[in-house]
Amino acid sequence: MKKLLLITLAVCSLLTISAQTKQLKKLTSSDDYYKLTFTYDGQGRIVNITGSEQCVISYEGNNISIVTTTKHGDTWYTYTTTYTTTNGILTSAVVDDEENATFAYDANKQLVKYDNGYAPLEFTWQDGNIAETKRYRNGRTTTSTYTHNTMTAHPLVSCIWGGLDFLGWPDALVLYPYLGTLPKNLVTNCEQEGGGHSFSYEYETNSDGDVVKVTEYYDGSLDVEYTLEWEASSAGIESMGQNDDTTPASYYSVNGTKSATPRHGLNIVRMADGTVHKAIAK
Repeated sequence: MKKLLLITLAVCSLLTISAQTKQLKKLTSSDDYYKLTFTYDGQGRIVNITGSEQCVISYEGNNISIVTTTKHGDTWYTYTTTYTTTNGILTSAVVDDEENATFAYDANKQLVKYDNGYAPLEFTWQDGNIAETKRYRNGRTTTSTYTHNTMTAHPLVSCIWGGLDFLGWPDALVLYPYLGTLPKNLVTNCEQEGGGHSFSYEYETNSDGDVVKVTEYYDGSLDVEYTLEWEASSAGIESMGQNDDTTPASYYSVNGTKSATPRHGLNIVRMADGTVHKAIAK
């Protein structure tokens, strides 16, 4: 039983590692509207997006600045959005020092309101997912209801196709780690009440469980297909001896075998304080 417990611990840790070390490399749409390639810093944060839109992202203290260059018709436009976080969660945004927006969350850190001053959006959650949104604009209320599957996915996918893509692309692709608690599952259908439009989605995964294709239907007809290309990331993986805050109590290989000393390559390290992290021995 003890050996089984150790194996389970290592496998669970390995699954966590897998989820954390995948990052989106490219995102394209079948209508050629989106052809995006992503570049990351050493902390796994997106710092550059190239392709159909050009974005440079910088992180300074509690602020995240996104400088976007996009084309409308034959004209290119550049604008800057500065987002402010509090305890790692988005709380406000300013576009070109003019348009202001605020974010509000419930006790579970689930986003419940986004207010940009002219079209506020409210979110209702149920069982860890967004069940309904209400947008108020020009005296009208647009209510949308959502149904979900049981899939869990990379947090970026959970944000975009879980109902939290209201910031638009590419901002939502960058900011998903800062939107509090993300939806648990993926949206399969979105219906606008009062004779509005409907959207439905189908998902394809690879052998690692990564979502690699999303098919979107608009009012029952095929609208667009998105292709996602993933790559492994070393962000957050330490070299042995880098973290000296606590003392390692035990080491495990990725298949659950315990050893007194770290092995060459990837190790699961259990610290004396009970925390577990991954590290590479060179």
